[in-house]
Amino acid sequence: MRMQNSEKIECVRCVMDISDPEIEFDSGGNCSHCRKAEALLAKNRENYLSSHLEETFDSIKTRNIKNKHDGIIGLSGGLDSAYVLTLAVEHGLRPLVVHVDAGWNSDISSSNIRALVEHYDLKLKTVVVNWDEMRRLQIAYLKSGLMNQDVPQDHAFFASLYRFSAQQQLNDVITGENVTTESILPRAWEYGAMDGRQVRAIARKFDGGSFSSFPFLTIPRLYVADFLLRRLQVHKPLTQVDYSKGEAQKKLNELIAWKHYEGKHGESSFTSFYQSVYLPRRFGIDKRRAYLSSLIVSGQVTRSDALQELAKKPVTETEERNMIAYVARKLDISVDELESYMHMEAVSHRKFPNHEYLLQLANSDFSKVFRRIVRS
Repeated sequence: MRMQNSEKIECVRCVMDISDPEIEFDSGGNCSHCRKAEALLAKNRENYLSSHLEETFDSIKTRNIKNKHDGIIGLSGGLDSAYVLTLAVEHGLRPLVVHVDAGWNSDISSSNIRALVEHYDLKLKTVVVNWDEMRRLQIAYLKSGLMNQDVPQDHAFFASLYRFSAQQQLNDVITGENVTTESILPRAWEYGAMDGRQVRAIARKFDGGSFSSFPFLTIPRLYVADFLLRRLQVHKPLTQVDYSKGEAQKKLNELIAWKHYEGKHGESSFTSFYQSVYLPRRFGIDKRRAYLSSLIVSGQVTRSDALQELAKKPVTETEERNMIAYVARKLDISVDELESYMHMEAVSHRKFPNHEYLLQLANSDFSKVFRRIVRS
């Protein structure tokens, strides 16, 4: 899966290159990601020009008028979820703030979460994932050879959030997902984290122990029990505003002296290792290309600034050594064992049991229309 071609081919508009084996270029040197991102952003622009954020928040309030809280907001400590929390509170919502602790919180993210919740005097519920199970599942994924090593952590985040919303009988979940900063992410770089069938299969094959408390979530359970029967609704307010990463940082800095961290997901020390060390060394993938390209297409970063950023290594050699040592110690394995996983032959997710076809169906236009009909 790793590109062996030494020839460097890079989009003339963004900074995506052939580290994505599925990338295509037109005669002018523009890549397929730019074209798709432009269409996605145009559709999103129509959405926030024609829809009204106030109406979305008012409908959430109406559905929860008898509840103590107007739904749930998952707060990771990252910029997007923090900013969406400010929008919700400033539009009069009474959210129950939920943070899922999978054991990898950075000091900065913990500080940001604490400061924001205290600023708005909100109730914070922290769901702690069983660390022994989390650790063993992550080692199982390392042993599997799969590319996306963030799956165990991401699956725990979403599954815990949806499970907690069911326990609290709150069917409105508000997230920081958005198009502006996430319009480009190559399909070949990762397989999604919601395939609970595959997560269970990896746990059984490479660990074999009990995972009695880990929050597994299968696609049938999510879409039938939650989305259809329970009528869970996931709201993405940042798709209803002209979202600017710079303006969000400025606002949060004014509110709580927001502490900035490097990288798209610097709130997790494992994700920092995964994106800054594991992916570049094992697959020649620098995820900054996708994040910066998304910002280029949305007009928030210039290509020259992005190239200057990419000219710098994600981390220094000292930082890399420290990251590897920290992750190995946290997982209770040797540095040599962790290093060995970064030299394994790549394995496709299709090698293991999966629900890929259900994920494709769930994300289809038919599924979206069907869910709207059921909810009406």
